[in-house]
Amino acid sequence: MALKQHNIALAVFMALLFLVLWRDSVVQTAQPLLDSAQPYLERARFRSSAKNSVQNSTLGFQKIFYLSLPERQDRRQPLLAAARASDINITLFDAVRGVDVPVDERPPPYLDETNSEHSSGKLGCLMSHMRAMKTMIKENIATALIVESDVDWDVRIKDSMPLLAEGVQQISNLPALAPPRHARDVSSFKAPSSPYGDNWDMLWLGHCGAYPGKGSGRIYTYHDPTVPRREKEFAFGGQPTGEQHPFNETRLVYENAEAVCSYGVAVSLKGAIKIVDWLSRADSPVDIEYIKACTSNPNISCVGVYPSLFGSWASASNIEPQEGDSTDLQLEEHVVGPHTLQIPKGFSLGVRYSARKNTPLVMSGLGQETWIEEG
Repeated sequence: MALKQHNIALAVFMALLFLVLWRDSVVQTAQPLLDSAQPYLERARFRSSAKNSVQNSTLGFQKIFYLSLPERQDRRQPLLAAARASDINITLFDAVRGVDVPVDERPPPYLDETNSEHSSGKLGCLMSHMRAMKTMIKENIATALIVESDVDWDVRIKDSMPLLAEGVQQISNLPALAPPRHARDVSSFKAPSSPYGDNWDMLWLGHCGAYPGKGSGRIYTYHDPTVPRREKEFAFGGQPTGEQHPFNETRLVYENAEAVCSYGVAVSLKGAIKIVDWLSRADSPVDIEYIKACTSNPNISCVGVYPSLFGSWASASNIEPQEGDSTDLQLEEHVVGPHTLQIPKGFSLGVRYSARKNTPLVMSGLGQETWIEEG
């Protein structure tokens, strides 16, 4: 009987000892696996939070600066209304006319007023962009989207932003000499401070034509139903080849942005410092200077998107009115069922459902099936 009890006690002891050793073995085995998985978990968390932040009221940037002459309320008021309809928070930034820029503030080449490239309008646009970036530097603003006074966007722009942000991360984070299908090593992933990543200086998001793929040729493509129909893409300044852009309702994200027009550019703080220095010696309009900076300065990292995310609103109002031009906000009637609405008179280039034109419909609670399609 005593021997039987002894055997039972020994069996229990051995079982307990096995459990203790097994548990320690599991913990020792599992911990390295958990440690190695941590970067992937961090990346998953970052992607989830980035998707939410790029759909916030500033589209994932710290600020959105709207460059606009303070006296041109015919341009400001429709844009402010469009921003409200799109749930976007913009910061008015007073633009400047070239004739009002002090001589000692002008880039030296612009002192030659006989050059047609140095007109008052072109100098004013250049200095307005430059002043916005100087404000970023002074106020330590990490990222800002800078849009011009005639900018427009699709009412559904927030739907475009998550995949755009993913594309910017993919393009800007890859090693310089990596092949297009490079498999990124995320074993040491550290979450960026911006949902667009931290390895870019400028994102060229609003233009009137572009040439993707002139750098390494890497292009990130994603489906986007807010893209205008192919024949309505705003591309008089250039466009990708059919091989680069074969499908409808797709956008391309690419490095070494080379575009024309500057309706919307996003700049990081480190990018603002570099670009202000570049523009201080400018001898061309601001968009041409951006091309030079993006394509000839290896220290300035630019990412572009095609088709343009931001378009241009065209109306009878001109930034420098000639004799007979109107600076009054012009409206026209638009009937939708029982509703008679006053909508802005004009049209949008490169945008499918213009935020400016459709604001009265959106604010009246009318659905997408009633919206006015531009592209």
